[in-house]
Amino acid sequence: MKINHEIQFKNNKLKHFLNIKNLSKLHILDIINKAEQFHDNKEIPNYTGRVVASLFFEPSTRTKTTFELATKKISADFINIDISNSST
Repeated sequence: MKINHEIQFKNNKLKHFLNIKNLSKLHILDIINKAEQFHDNKEIPNYTGRVVASLFFEPSTRTKTTFELATKKISADFINIDISNSST
């Protein structure tokens, strides 16, 4: 399976976030602003029914756990794809 690393948009919003190589400065600033809103906001948004997929090419238990806890905090489902134990 070939992964499309190009930036994809749907309704002028990022559909997939696989790298920052082709992001504009505006998109990067939008991501940082959204992160600050999450950090400062006492009211956590609810993303029930949404899925966050984690795909790391280098093993990192701390990073995986951080992503998984953040996903649970916003009530989304979390999928970890373990590249080292997956077949191609």
